[in-house]
Amino acid sequence: MAKLRPFQYVERIYEDHYHHDLRRYLTKMTYSQEEADDIIQELFTK
Repeated sequence: MAKLRPFQYVERIYEDHYHHDLRRYLTKMTYSQEEADDIIQELFTK
């Protein structure tokens, strides 16, 4: 992974961990799966 560009590195982490870690973490913080999905979508569309 060291040769990947920063965005590619983050994108790979996102793809590997989206369903398990990031979404679960945000859902616990926001108490809403819809809000968690909105945050993730907003983060990765910029």
